[in-house]
Amino acid sequence: MVTYSDIINEFNSTFSANASLCEDLKVGWDLENCRSFALYQLVEDQRSAPFGTVLYQYIGNYNVGPHYEKEETAGFRLSSQANSIERFFPLSSNEVTRCLEIEYRSPWLGGSRAFSSIPFNRWWVNSFKTLCANVPAQAEQVNSFLTREIEVLAEVARQKGHRSGWVYNRFNEKLEYLSMRVNHEFLDSTQYLFKPELFFNEFSLNLVNLNEQERKELMN
Repeated sequence: MVTYSDIINEFNSTFSANASLCEDLKVGWDLENCRSFALYQLVEDQRSAPFGTVLYQYIGNYNVGPHYEKEETAGFRLSSQANSIERFFPLSSNEVTRCLEIEYRSPWLGGSRAFSSIPFNRWWVNSFKTLCANVPAQAEQVNSFLTREIEVLAEVARQKGHRSGWVYNRFNEKLEYLSMRVNHEFLDSTQYLFKPELFFNEFSLNLVNLNEQERKELMN
């Protein structure tokens, strides 16, 4: 079975290129099991990359299957889109995703993954449990900090009679600050990056109370 590494190596050998990322485009499955892969080269200057992201330049693709053979587009093809720069988020030492998908109330991070032959120094963890298992001291710092932030907002909501969703909205408004503290302070010495939203989704249920109106609505 052909691996992502095989595709990258063959592409680089064919075109004397420097591809290091291979993305399964998830197309062609309804076309006689055809598949298409995009290949990217790591952008040398990453200074313009937003925090927690990696920039790549699209340089070609690899198509395989009867449909592409019939269309004469099978095999490796070099792209002419020299300025096509795209942003990815590392999800492990050798995987990235285009979008950090966090579903409502989900404690898990999702997203379709692409393979990188160049390892990353830091990446976004898929769950708070990963921090607890691998960097418990830092996880406790994150836990204390984010728990306190939620408790303060929950107390304001209780005093003013706001609905529980008010806490969620105010927490989201502070995400830039919360993420900065978590990732630049508590996790700075680790290889991990963490989305505060995952913590809120997993633990806020025990920290945020429903107001009187919401309790009545649940009883009706």
